[in-house]
Amino acid sequence: MNAQSQEVTLLVADSNESQYNFRYVSLPETLKEHSYTILDSSEGSVFININHLKPSSPMGTIYISDSTGSRLPLILKI
Repeated sequence: MNAQSQEVTLLVADSNESQYNFRYVSLPETLKEHSYTILDSSEGSVFININHLKPSSPMGTIYISDSTGSRLPLILKI
């Protein structure tokens, strides 16, 4: 997290036996990211709410992950 701008970056991890490999998540647009909320992960994909507005905003944009978890296409934009 960048303390001054209060921006964060989302990473996903693949477990490979005893170690984790982290990679950045690809979003369809380059926007600031302030917080994340996992909405659902029960069907092999992850629905995630990303706050792009400001650190204290209660609203966000909803994405769904692809099968690898590394790309998040847009579902619902605020």
